[in-house]
Formats: sequence, structure tokens, C-alpha cells
Amino acid sequence: METGYRAILRLDDSTSAVGAAESEISSWLRGKRKNGIEVTEWDGPGEYRLGERADLSVVHGEEGLDGSRRRLYRLRESNPGGTWTVSVYAFDVPEARSNRQTLVVDVGTDAPDVYGAVYNTAPPTLVRDILSTYPARDGATPLTGEPQFVHGDEVDEVFAAITDDTRTASVIVAPMPWGNEYESDWREIVTSLTVESVGVASTYVLDTEATEALAARLPQSHVVSKGVIRTFSPRVALDVEGDRLRHRMLFPDTLARAVNSKSKKVSRGLARRFAESTRLRFIERELPTDVRRGIALLERAETTAHTARQVERHRAEIDLAFAADSATEIVHFHHALETEPLRIPLAVLVERWLGPDVDADADALRRLGAELDARDAEIAILKEQADKAANSREELRDDLEAAKKLADDMQLLATIAEDGENKTAKELATLRQRMFEDGKGDLTFVAPEEDIWDAPGDIESLIALIAPGSNHPVHKRVEFTGDESKALDIDRGGLGLRYAHAFWEYVRVLYDYAEGKLAGKVSVGVHAYLSADHLPGHKCAPVRHAPDESDTTKRNWGHEREFAVPKEVHPKEKVRMYAHFKPTWANAFAPRMHYLDHVDETGKVYIGYIGKHLTNTKT
Repeated sequence: METGYRAILRLDDSTSAVGAAESEISSWLRGKRKNGIEVTEWDGPGEYRLGERADLSVVHGEEGLDGSRRRLYRLRESNPGGTWTVSVYAFDVPEARSNRQTLVVDVGTDAPDVYGAVYNTAPPTLVRDILSTYPARDGATPLTGEPQFVHGDEVDEVFAAITDDTRTASVIVAPMPWGNEYESDWREIVTSLTVESVGVASTYVLDTEATEALAARLPQSHVVSKGVIRTFSPRVALDVEGDRLRHRMLFPDTLARAVNSKSKKVSRGLARRFAESTRLRFIERELPTDVRRGIALLERAETTAHTARQVERHRAEIDLAFAADSATEIVHFHHALETEPLRIPLAVLVERWLGPDVDADADALRRLGAELDARDAEIAILKEQADKAANSREELRDDLEAAKKLADDMQLLATIAEDGENKTAKELATLRQRMFEDGKGDLTFVAPEEDIWDAPGDIESLIALIAPGSNHPVHKRVEFTGDESKALDIDRGGLGLRYAHAFWEYVRVLYDYAEGKLAGKVSVGVHAYLSADHLPGHKCAPVRHAPDESDTTKRNWGHEREFAVPKEVHPKEKVRMYAHFKPTWANAFAPRMHYLDHVDETGKVYIGYIGKHLTNTKT
């Protein structure tokens, strides 16, 4: 079972985490009666049947001498959507130096991997209920169940949250795009956008004055602006320009495509994708020491209690079996005790297992048999648990090996990229020096680009710039006509930032190529354009481009490369696109971007596919 959601809520010292958990879980279960929950109360530790497809396990950790209490409440529930396990860990440690009251909420599901689990798991309403009832924080940053509206004179709190080095949650800043009179509409949009981020992010909606005040306190690299929703990851480095890439921006074009004009709510798909990176970080990062220790104590107690219950059930089954013994078996016991070679060994066994004060009679032998059977059952249960632990270790070892391989690949690719950058810098320095020596130093000036050409932070934002209806200048020459869901799989794999930047470079190549061709400055195809230094325009390394596929690929898998186009391009509204761009980064996913050069006919390049590497002789 994969973890799809995790939240760590630090409550005020004056609030009992155990009391809060018991109260809110009971209330939460009452709200689930329509889903088949029939029992909503429990009494102490144990296993409780709540309904036909729901069980609750309650575990009490050993109470400490300092008055500390630790509790685990684990709800297992099945519905048509799958099997879900919601685990609530409550830690009440009154003598701790800090974080005396903590709740941890985990949700697991039967997804094939963590990405699928995160995408398919919504934060339980229990978390929103807790945050709406009790003050909670992450580091020094408040966590709330709803976005907080901020006026101009309250911006200090937002700046403090952004720069809070102790937080692990994200800070989402949503400046209003319109006048303050549209506050309710914008609040509704932001609330629906962040519904999947509850418990793992603090969200602030800024009015016009607050937006201006916050922008004045942030460097240009980390600036916030009207209508652009920015997610600040932990450990913000305002003095490092490159740190800006860690803090994603959701632009109005992307948001507008997902907003229902009547309800003012964002689509569930965008809300899920918007929360994914933050949710993944909470699941994959190392747990705080106090949380890790508390969870380990409770899970040990849970294993002990589960083993004891299984053994007890087995004992009860054995007792029933002995109660049904025939009189013949009793006679056999008596006969064994009267047989000289057996009498003394049997007496020794009875004394060893049942105690010195127990007579070696037929009843004692029956009890001895029950005890040995119970011990045998306990050993079988422990063996089963050991096998599960061994399997978990094997899975962890496989994950570690995969992580090491990925790290090695990334190190190699980073080295290649750095070598390429150093080579380019050396060539640039040489060319600049020659131009100065030739008296043409003024030609070395390169004007900064407009912000509108900045690379998007994820694939969804990239698609918004080139999809039909986009207002971006690039859409005039480059249009995406493919299946967006295939492209968005890249974001789900946690690679959105990296590949969005790469594919944006290729989109710009195609834009400048098309503009140059229409202006009569380019008369060759894309691949020749990339290799021609004398032709003006944005370019990438030719090795990143493939003008065609092999004959084998076209013969066997050409149908996979047939993508949608407008009717004015082809009456069947589909054509095969063999030309494609291929980013540097090598992994099993290896995304590609297939396109059709139709500049001579319609003045555009059509991108029919962005997504996982399609089948060829090497996949």
C-alpha cells in the first residue's frame, strides 16, 4: 500500500493532541454514516467493526513517567474507488522542550506507485476539521483549513511565513488579479485550487495593497504579481537568484482554462496537480525525530497487540476443539500416564510448561497440548511477520538501488551539461574578445528578454501557452493539438520543471524558425536551420533534434505517431509526425515532442505529441 497523503500538525501546548484526535475522529466518523459507517464510538484499545467494509484499530502506547501519551487510530475502509487506510497518530508529550502536542495524519491506498497514490488521494475532511477547530502550525507558520485573506497592513505575516526557515509546508501566495470588489470570486477560485493542499500548505489571498507591499519586500527573482499564484517551497533563499526556480508560479492562462465560469471553481485535475509536488515532499522527506520515534513506538505496540489477538483467537479455537474431544481420547491420556516409560517424561513436560504445582493427569495433558498448539500458532504468526519484514527490506533495497542509479545518471548528465556550458562560455569569451579586438565591441551587447519569454514552471503551464485560445505571441506560429493528458503525465512523474524548460526551448526554436521562414530569411528545414550558424533565430543543439524515424520504427510503430491536426491541415484531421525533439535527460520515461512543420502552407508548426517516449527499436 502506497502513502498518498501525509500531514504533520503541531498544536498549541494548551491543546491535548489525544483529546483533539478522539473528538475529531468521532465527529468525522459520524459524518461518514452515509458511506456505510454504523458505529462511531469506541472504548479503549482494540479492534472495532464500524460497518460492512470498515474497521477501526485503536492502539495505546505505554504511558511515560513524564505523563506522555501516544495513540494510534487506524481506519481501514473499502469502497468502489479502492481500499483506503487513514492513520492518525497523536502525541501528547507535556515535558518535551518543543512540539508537545502533535497530530500526524497518513492516508494509504492500493495504488501502483506513490505518484498514483498522491494523485488519487484527497486530504481527508478530518484534517480540515482539525485545522478549523484548533490552532496549528508548521514551524512558526500557521496552518489553516481555508485560505487567509490579507490586507495591506497585514503583509508582515506573509513575509514571515515565506522566510520561515523552520517550516516544511509550502506557502501559497495568491494576489488578486482584479480590484478588491471581486474578493469573493477570487477567494472561491483559490479555495477550490488549494483544496488538495490542505494540511501541507499555508495559503494567503492578497488584496491589491498587500500585493504591492509584499512585492516591494521581495527581490525581482522571487516577486509576486497580480493574478500569478506562487508556491514558495521551504528554505527560501532570497539572495540567490537561481533559487527562483524552486518556487513555482501558476499563471492566469493556465488557471483560466481550468476555472468553471459559473461556479468559480477550479477543476479537480488542476487542484491535484497543483498540490502534487508539495504532497510528495511531505511523503518522501525524512520525518522529524520526535515524530519518527513516536510512530515507531506505536507501530511496535500495534504489532504486539495484533499478535496477542491472533494467538488468543487460536487458543479459543483449540479450547473448542478440546471441549469436543471424545471419551476415547481421555482414555488414551490415562493409558499414557500409566505407561512407565512415558509417565516420568510427561510429568517433566507438564512441570516445565504448566508449573510445578500442576499434577500430571489427563486434564494437565489436555492443557499442555493446548499450550503447545498456541505456542506453535504464535511462532507461525511471528514467522509471517518476519517474512513481511523481509519483503519490505527487499523492496527498500530495490528502491535504494534505483535511487542510486538515478543519482548516478543525474551526476553524469549534470557533468555533461556543465562541460557543455563551460565549452560554450569559453567560445563566447573568445568571440567577444575577437570582436573587441576588431573594434566591434558594441555588437557584444545582448538586450535582456521580456518576461513573457520566461520558461514555464511545469508542463501544464507550457501547454497553456501553446494550446488553442492562448494569447501568448508564440501561439501565432506554434500550436499544440495533441492529448494533454499524455503531456501532463510528465508533471505527475515529478519531472515537470525540468522538461517544461527543455520543451520551451524547442517551442522557441520552432517559433523563430517559422518567423524566419515567413520573412524569407530561412529557406531550409528545421534540422538544417539548427545546424546553420549564419541563419538568425533561437536554436538548440542539433543532437537534440531528430528529423525522422528509422524505417523499422515507421513500419512497425508508425501508427503510434499519428496525431491530431486541424481540418485545414488534413481532411482526416490526423497525420503522422516523425520529426521530434528529445531532451538531454535520460530515464525510463524519456519524453519526446513530435511536431509537423506546416509553415509553408498555414504559417504554423503543429505539436501533436508531448509525452513518454513512443515505441521504437530501443524501447
